[in-house]
Amino acid sequence: MFRSFCTEYSAIDESIKKYTDTWLRDFIVYYDLDSSLADDLDDIKYDKQLLTLIHWDEHSDEELFNAIEALSAYQLKKSLFYAACPDDMKEITVRCFRKLSEFFRDKRKNSLCGKLFGNIVECSYNMFASSIFYDRQSLRDCEYALNEIHSFTCKSGKWKCSKYYGNRSRNSRLGDLVKAIDSLMRDKNDFKHKISYTGVSKTAVKTIQGEIDCLYEEKHRAEASRIEIDLSKLAGIRKAADSTREKLLVDEEEPAIVTSVPGPASIEKKEVTTNTAESPLDDEETLFIKALLYGRDAGAAAQSCGKMVSILADSVNEKLFDIFGDTVIDFSADSPELIEDYTDELREMFPDNKE
Repeated sequence: MFRSFCTEYSAIDESIKKYTDTWLRDFIVYYDLDSSLADDLDDIKYDKQLLTLIHWDEHSDEELFNAIEALSAYQLKKSLFYAACPDDMKEITVRCFRKLSEFFRDKRKNSLCGKLFGNIVECSYNMFASSIFYDRQSLRDCEYALNEIHSFTCKSGKWKCSKYYGNRSRNSRLGDLVKAIDSLMRDKNDFKHKISYTGVSKTAVKTIQGEIDCLYEEKHRAEASRIEIDLSKLAGIRKAADSTREKLLVDEEEPAIVTSVPGPASIEKKEVTTNTAESPLDDEETLFIKALLYGRDAGAAAQSCGKMVSILADSVNEKLFDIFGDTVIDFSADSPELIEDYTDELREMFPDNKE
């Protein structure tokens, strides 16, 4: 019944779903229900994709690629090169992730996922936040695990939650890695549309380039091993060649008919970013991003809108993704921070009226 209430309530306004999902998860935890009841919540889907990356050596290439695609801020399936060579991009993305994961496991104290997503943090937690809730068991002690990276404890009525905090959707650091793979694959194939990348170490670049070279060397050897010559067909080939030569000799006496061929400009559609006078953000989101841009209190801006900082940050990232192809606000730390590469362009989009 409570799930039906949340479903109908969130149908009034899509933004409410973030609250109802939280209430559903808290209801399952508070009343110690089966954790599988939370499997369809976005928060738990995020955990499952992240667990696939954490246990990369226990999953298939398909499962690993789907998890990377789901959590990467750089959406590979929107890439022009991916559209041209999807199989190569899938294989090299998975191979690079596995190779880098092995490197961090063997030669670094932290794992690759630890570098990309941070570590599990335990924080104080307010059950059924943003709702009116009467705690009938306020002094109880309990523990509850939704999965191995997301759990709750309660001691004398004080709740704590352990999980990966920050922006629990698409990850900018993983996005940098995936974008670097895309860029280096374009360079290797001399692809017409090049892209640049940042935020990736020299070790990672070297590893990616090595895996790309290995992939194409393997493909070259495989192609070479498939070359076969069927001598029994040589007679048929000669006969077809003679027939073609005779036809060409006859056709030389006929005037050539030239038809116009559309040039590359009419065939290719280039990606164009259009500027519109209308802002993609609403007033509350604009107030919030201006606070970040011009050194004002973003928490106070969110409070004046009656919304949580994390909700506004997610909303801004989602609406500006189509323009920048990346998240513009990093929430991997305790407070939101603008990605430095985009601040100049954001200031042009959202000038400070107080100056």
